[in-house]
Amino acid sequence: MNSNPITYPSMQCIIKHLEANKRFQLVAQCPSLVKIEKSQPLIIKELSFKRRTISVNGVEYKLGAKNKFEAPHTLAIKQLKGRGPQINVYWLDFPDDGRILELPQSFKKFKVRNFMDWSSDNPLIDRFIDLKSMPLKVIVLSDRYSLNLLDVIDRHEILRTSEGLMPHIVPRELFHGIGTLSTELIVANIEGVEVFDFLNLIDALLQPDRGNGADRSFITEDADLIANLFKAFTLLAEGKDRAISEYEEGEDECFRRYRAEYTKCDEFPNEIGFWFNDYMVIHADAKKTENKFNVWISLSKLKNVYLNC
Repeated sequence: MNSNPITYPSMQCIIKHLEANKRFQLVAQCPSLVKIEKSQPLIIKELSFKRRTISVNGVEYKLGAKNKFEAPHTLAIKQLKGRGPQINVYWLDFPDDGRILELPQSFKKFKVRNFMDWSSDNPLIDRFIDLKSMPLKVIVLSDRYSLNLLDVIDRHEILRTSEGLMPHIVPRELFHGIGTLSTELIVANIEGVEVFDFLNLIDALLQPDRGNGADRSFITEDADLIANLFKAFTLLAEGKDRAISEYEEGEDECFRRYRAEYTKCDEFPNEIGFWFNDYMVIHADAKKTENKFNVWISLSKLKNVYLNC
C-alpha cells in the first residue's frame, strides 16, 4: 500500500475546492495548514454579518459561544482576514443600519456579486464592497424606500449599473418608472397595479431603443390581476406564432431557490410565449405560493428563442 504523504500542490488543490466552513474547521484542527489555506482563493455563497453573529453559507458563528477549538466568532474573523487572494462572495448581507459586531480594520474588501438590504447611508458598503465588483448582478434594496425609490436609484451608481434590482415594494405610482429602467432584471412586490399598467409597461419595453430585451418579475396577492393579465396576453398572441423562450432565471443558487418557492398555477393558463413582431418575443409565466403570485415576463430579441412548430 502506498503511504506517501500528500504533496504541497495536492494539498493546495484539495483545500481550494473545500467548502468555506470545512476549510475553517480544518485549519482550526491543523494550524500548520493556515498558510496554505489562506493562499488559496475562497468563494463564499452567502456571507452575512449581524450584531452578534457571522453566518457563512448558513453556518452561524456566534459571539460568546464556545466550541472545542476556539470562540466561533473569533474563528470566523481569523479566517476571513489576512488572506492572499481576494474573497469572492456571491451574496453579501448586513443590516441596513450598518450595526454589526466589531471587526478589525485589517479586513480586506470583498469581491461581491449580489448584495442584500442596500441602504444609501450604510457605511459598511464602502468598507466591504470592492469597486471592482461593479456592476453587481443583483441588489436587494432596503424596505425603507418607497415613493422616493426612483430618485434613490438615479443618485447611486451602484444601483444604476446593477444588472438586477429587487425593491421591497413598488406602488402603482412608480410601477412604470421602475419597470422601464434600463436594468436587465427587476423583481418586486407590487401594490394597486392593474392590467392596463402591465400592457403600458410592455409597450414601452418593446420600443426599438430598449436593447436586447428585459426580464420583469412581479409579486402580488391579487389572483384576479394575474388571471386577467393572462387573458390579455392570450388576446395579444392571437394570429401570432408561438414561441418558447429559454430565458435564465438567474445563475445564482440563492436566486434559483427564490423562484423554487413558487409552484405552477392551476387556476388559469399560466404560461404563454409568442412572437410579437419580426424580432421580439414575449414570454410570461405565473407561479404561486400559498397566498402570493409571481408573474415573470421576459422580452427577448432573437436570443435563445425558437418557434414552437
